[in-house]
Amino acid sequence: MQRDSLLGTVLRMDFATARLLDLKQDWAALEASANPFAVVVMAHAKHYATRRNFQARLAWKLDLTKALYRRGYDRTQVIALYRFLDWVMTLPEELAPAYVDAMDEFEKEQKMAYLSYADA
Repeated sequence: MQRDSLLGTVLRMDFATARLLDLKQDWAALEASANPFAVVVMAHAKHYATRRNFQARLAWKLDLTKALYRRGYDRTQVIALYRFLDWVMTLPEELAPAYVDAMDEFEKEQKMAYLSYADA
């Protein structure tokens, strides 16, 4: 709750709260959702789930990035969400090339426009 007052007038705002980790309970709904925030929740959940297993993080990062294309987002949305995924689901230097190679291959297979990792 935020409260402010001036000269006897009081303004009060109540904010609903949600824990991202609570939202992951319905994974199927997150996967089916067209809402970009669903990707945010999934990335956050998999970040914590893979904090000690970077091979699993690589697999999930690839899966979530590929899902951006499958959800039908436009290029601007894909790049913005990719930046978030890349920030949240960091990989050790030795695994980063495997991610780039796998995404290059995926984009060639799907005949998609190349997502320049330098631009993103």
